[in-house]
Amino acid sequence: MKKLNLLDQSSSFKVNDTGTIIPFNAFEDNQPFSVTADDATPVFRIKNEMGFLKSVNATVAVGGYIFQLNTKDLVDLVPGTYQVELVVTDSKTNEEQIFPDTGFCSFNITDSAMTVTGTQIPTMSLDSFKNELQQYVENQAASKLQTIESDFQTYATNLQNSTIKQAQQASSDAQTAITTANEASSKAGQASSDSQSAIKTASDAVTTANSALTTANSISATANNAVQLANKALAQLQQPIGTRNLLLDSRNGKSAPWMYKNSNTGSTLMSCYIGKVNKAWTKAIGAYNVYDIYQRGLYNTADTYTFSCYAKTDGNVQLRNGDISFYSTATDSNGAKVDVSKVNSNTWTQISVSFKFSSANPPQNDGGATLRFEPNVSWDGSGSRAGVGKGYLYLACPQLEKGPKASDYHPAPEDDYSMIQQMQSQIAVLTQQIATLQKK
Repeated sequence: MKKLNLLDQSSSFKVNDTGTIIPFNAFEDNQPFSVTADDATPVFRIKNEMGFLKSVNATVAVGGYIFQLNTKDLVDLVPGTYQVELVVTDSKTNEEQIFPDTGFCSFNITDSAMTVTGTQIPTMSLDSFKNELQQYVENQAASKLQTIESDFQTYATNLQNSTIKQAQQASSDAQTAITTANEASSKAGQASSDSQSAIKTASDAVTTANSALTTANSISATANNAVQLANKALAQLQQPIGTRNLLLDSRNGKSAPWMYKNSNTGSTLMSCYIGKVNKAWTKAIGAYNVYDIYQRGLYNTADTYTFSCYAKTDGNVQLRNGDISFYSTATDSNGAKVDVSKVNSNTWTQISVSFKFSSANPPQNDGGATLRFEPNVSWDGSGSRAGVGKGYLYLACPQLEKGPKASDYHPAPEDDYSMIQQMQSQIAVLTQQIATLQKK
């Protein structure tokens, strides 16, 4: 059975957002599915309720286990709800695999918004303000000039119609008219100067408004990022206990609850360290202190718990039933043999053991009571506990869940400190931008 999961907790982004990567991972028969650039081509097909819309090339990351959809390839889509499926084409046979088998993954494109302390500032409103203000100034200047020209024309007409008898008076009036004309000309020049000053003032106002709009847009984007991070953190913290990984620091295995250091190879699987062993009773991925679960109020003797991780081998190692066991003296399944029938050197396979805690009060800092998987044989060709073949056993992605069945690996929501740090950084930037805008 093929599945496709959206790794980002938020399935929405703004229209014209060209800087967001939407990650997916795929599973085939409950195993992580991966590709390389040489053997296959991954493509996302996108549709809505009307039907097929477009295909977008997927990029791969984390060793080919993560398939990324870039929002810059979706700029031609309008706000709405869309469905997506992943198509992987074999480079040699041209055969296609489609994830998931049934249904689709969905995402939403929402309207963008530009807000300042709750009030919308549409771009068109500022443009209209600029145009109307400039038109008003030009109309006022033209009106004043037209009035001056009309007054002067009236005077010239009256002067032309004067009689000779009024010549001396006309001469006097002419001098007066010249004086008036000079004053009018001076006023006209002043009016022109005033209109230029008004135009400059309006232009300065538009520049200030555009600067405020730019700052407001930046504040809006920063606020939206902070809200998205907060929603993502809240969604993870609100996961039901039955679907949460109860192990802290499962990606690194080095904090206080882990009583033994892991044999980290330096490589990762789904952002988790990979441990390796070739000797019996070696803790490849460390051992988790049961008392930590008790202190955090997640421990009881009534519920069934499942401890799991991913495993694979290399070399010519051949696993047999009983070669790997689950150990914890705080449970009813200490020493239980792990089903390794599907573990091989080609793919990562999830192994698991279900159990109940056997004591109401677990021991403190007891190495025997820790949760761990250990091999019972060695694959280095020596000792009385020799296994079949030579090579290494690799383990990664430890997980503890309530319930009788293991689910796909996911870290504990408490581990995502990076989201909290990002939110604090976004809030600091937002506070500074608001202070800058208030000074304008």
